[in-house]
This record gives sequence, C-alpha cells and structure tokens, in this order.
Amino acid sequence: MGKKPYGNLFTVFLDSLEVKYTCKFAKKIYAEHPHKYNMYGLSKMLSDYRIPNQGMMLDDPADVATIEPPFIAQFGGDLYVVEKITDREVLLFKSESDVKVPIDKFKEGCTGVVLVAEPDENSIEPGLKENRRKEIFGAIMKYGLYVMVCIAVIYACVVSKTYTQYGLLSALVINLAGVYISYLLVLKQVHFHSQSVDKICSMFNKKSDCNSLLDSKAAKFLDFIGWSELGLGYFISNTIIVLFAPAIMPYLALLSAGALCYTVWSVWYQWRKAKQWCLLCLIVQVLFVLMFVSNLAFGFIEWPTFTLSELITAALVYAIPFLCVSLLLPIVAESMKVENITYVLNHFKMNEEVFKALLVKQPEYEADRSASRITFGNPEAEMFVTIVSNPHCNPCSKMHPKINKLIEEAGDGIFVQLFFLNFDSDTTRDSGKFLISAYLDRGREEAGKMFTRWFDGERNSVTETFAKYSFDTASDEVIAEQERHNAWCEANKISSTPTVLVNGYRLPENYEVDELTFL
Repeated sequence: MGKKPYGNLFTVFLDSLEVKYTCKFAKKIYAEHPHKYNMYGLSKMLSDYRIPNQGMMLDDPADVATIEPPFIAQFGGDLYVVEKITDREVLLFKSESDVKVPIDKFKEGCTGVVLVAEPDENSIEPGLKENRRKEIFGAIMKYGLYVMVCIAVIYACVVSKTYTQYGLLSALVINLAGVYISYLLVLKQVHFHSQSVDKICSMFNKKSDCNSLLDSKAAKFLDFIGWSELGLGYFISNTIIVLFAPAIMPYLALLSAGALCYTVWSVWYQWRKAKQWCLLCLIVQVLFVLMFVSNLAFGFIEWPTFTLSELITAALVYAIPFLCVSLLLPIVAESMKVENITYVLNHFKMNEEVFKALLVKQPEYEADRSASRITFGNPEAEMFVTIVSNPHCNPCSKMHPKINKLIEEAGDGIFVQLFFLNFDSDTTRDSGKFLISAYLDRGREEAGKMFTRWFDGERNSVTETFAKYSFDTASDEVIAEQERHNAWCEANKISSTPTVLVNGYRLPENYEVDELTFL
C-alpha cells in the first residue's frame, strides 16, 4: 500500500498495516500527541484506532530480523517502520523517506525494542466517515478554487483577446510562473513542509536549503517585509494588469526595469555573502530578467503618461494584492504553529511530575473509595478518580464520552467512582436514581452502555426512558445509594457539576479527564 503525501511514522505504519484513515486527522493525532516520539505514544495512537498492538523487548536484539514486517523498531537510537526484510537488507522508513540498511548492520544497530501490531475487523480510524467527508469537502474547496482561478484567467484572455497579442501573452506566462514560484517561497518562509519544494531548494547543495537564506536578515525589506511577500504581490499585480488593465503596461514595464537592480543584488548576495544558493530565489531572478527582455522586445518599455487616473489605477493594483498577502501571511504562519504549540503544551502537561505538582495545589476533599457503589476499573489502582455528575447537565453529557475513553484505555490502571446530583424538579429529581438502578440491576458493563445512551439523548425524554426500562427507582437499595451520594457531596460542599477529583484533589484547570490515561 503506497504511502500518502507528507507521511509520518504513524501514518506510514497505518499504510503498511492497511488500516483505513484520513491524512489530516491522522497527521493531527500524531503531531499533537504528547508521546509521539516513543513506543508508548505510538502504542496509544494505535489503540485509538482499535489496532491490537504489543511492545516487546527481545532477549537477543538480532532476533528482530525474524519478526514479520511491518513493525516498528528502535534502530540507532531512533524509531523506524520496518517495511521489508530480505536476506541482504532491510527497508526502513523515517522522516518521509525510505532507507535501505544491510541486514548485518540492522541487527547490530537494533536495541531489541519493537512494537508489533495486528489489525482486525474492528481496526479503523475513530470517526472515519465524518473525517473523510471533511477531507473530501476541503479538497473540493481547494481544487475548486484552483479551477475557478484558471477559468477566470482563460475567460479574461478570451474577452480581451490577450491570446492574439504575443507581448501580453508572454507577460502573462512569465507572471503566472512568478506567482507560483513566489507562492512556494512564501511556503518556505512560513516553514510549511513540502517534499517537492525541499528537493528543489536543495538541488545545488544537499546540505542546505532555502530556509537559511529566507530566515536571514537580508530576506527582509526594511527588516520586517519578506522579499517573498513582495514578490508574490508583485507578480499577482502584474497578472491583473496584463489581464484587465493592459493600458497601464508602461507602468509594469518601468517597474520590471527597476527590478533588475534587485536581481543583481540578490545574485551577488547569494554568491559573495551567503555563499550558498536558493534555487527558487534564482528562478525568480530569471523571471525578472525574462520580464524585462519581453517588455523590451514587444515595445512596452516607454515613458508613462502619468495621468491621475492611470496613477491611481496602478497604485491600487500594486498596493491591494501586496497588502492582502502581508495581512494574510501572519495569520497563516500562526495557524501553522498551532500543532507544534499543542504538542509542546501536551508534552508539558503529561509530564507526571508537572501534573503532581499542579494537583497538590488544588483544593483537597475527603476521597473514600467506598462512598459510592457506582464504580468502574480496578479498586486497587493507584489513580483514583471521583466524578460528580448531574444526569441533565450539558457539560456532563459532553464529558461522559471522555469518561468512557478513560475507563476503556486505562483498564486496571485506574479506579473511577461516580456520584449523581439531581436538579430539584418534578421531572428530573429521579434521574439519578434511574442511573443508580441501571447499575445495580444490570451490572457494570451493561450500565456503562446505558449511561452512554442516557447522555447521548435519552435524558431528554425522561418519561419515555423510564417506561422503556421499568427500573424500580423507589427500592430501598436505590434510595439508600442516592442518599449516600447526596450526603457525600454535601459533606464535601460540592454542588457544581461536573466536578472531577484525582486522588482527592480537584483536577487542575486545562486538563481533561480522558488525558489522565497519559499519566
């Protein structure tokens, strides 16, 4: 199964396992995961996709060559997807590229730590259908924009008969190429990862790329405006003039002649100062030269009339695209930092020492593992989570799926205890008793499913739901349990829901209950 564009260790492993997923969702899961650089984190991600997996430490690291690919192995201090093993070599994947390693070198470099996975019929991305719809809709919008731009260019060419005027046609082709190359430079400026752009930039020198030049002080005009922004705005403006305002071509020609000064300076700087080349930058300089030669050959270079209307038109055509690019670029750049910022935050939050330090600073309550009979998980677990919920509380209904995820993923590593508080009204005061009855009557596993159905919607039609299950909410056992819940909440002065406690301390702000599985 072929790797999808811009793959990472996780998505490539999904490809190799032939598990259905969407690029955007899987990429986000990996990019933001607090433990994405270790086996534990990859194992958790695989579990989110319901892929049975197991980490192993081999007694003899050389035995790694006997495991059937695909699997993940620690080789040379880093993690790789092992895609194929032959008698002579091993095919590995790391950092968006395949690497072939001799079999003997692979055996010597492996630590013996491996992660194997075996998908089954239940293995699938969570919310795959919805994620796929979003991905398809996004692709339609993206490529629809490209198509509409192409149609607009073709339509303008036909209406103005640009195709019959070789000078304008030449200028159009050169400036459209300039828009594209400048767009690639802008992507590099905001550090948007693209394999194709990286390959173009490193053609002169495999050890360098355009980033070192684009991040330098010389890449900024007046120290804050990137030359790539200016170039993109310039070529867009030129394209608009060629298509819609050819009467002011002399202004375009005059600017193209002036741009040659920048061309000379840019080539000199890369050659003498930076001592390295940016191929994309050089392509832009070539386009500047071609634009000047084209204008010269087709007679566009002449002194403009400088009428007020032409000056205003030219000023607006050159100012508006540049301002749009300059205003949008910081927004795009910031949005691209979100995933990395989220990862850093998650990695910090999921540090056990950090969590414990924050936890003990929170209000402390009397945590009693026997205070409620509505429990899930292992009563002997070190982590003891208490949750006070209201059967008709909207935030509680949103938190319930996270509780399910916590219980499912943590297994025996956690003990969860539930308390139910009720709104004091005729229609809702028995809802807590109903949920208690479900647990006492049907048991832990079935009650968990009923709790999910309740918070998913059954809570909105109390009369029908009560009648559907016919639990005895007036039994002495149920009433006694509800009174225990009320008494414990009153003793601890807890009246707001949802309230989450961890080992008796209130869960710190900015932590979600399902994130406890990472600790």
